[in-house]
Amino acid sequence: MSAHTPGKWNWNHGTDCYFVQADDGLLVADCVMEKDDARLIAAAPDLLKALNALSASLPMNHTIPARVVDQCRAAIAKARGES
Repeated sequence: MSAHTPGKWNWNHGTDCYFVQADDGLLVADCVMEKDDARLIAAAPDLLKALNALSASLPMNHTIPARVVDQCRAAIAKARGES
């Protein structure tokens, strides 16, 4: 899998729908119908970064339930196209 489009992603309202664009102007998602979906897409790079940071600390943190660890790792794998 190639790396995702780097940088901060922002959502904006178009004529009939929302779109998500990277800071460098690259269109990430075109014509997203719901505002909440556009916000979620725009947050994806930040969410993946946070999950990667959390995942790196999981072996050392024994207070996080195993199901949460599994959910975190499954989300990272899905984002990377590994599932």
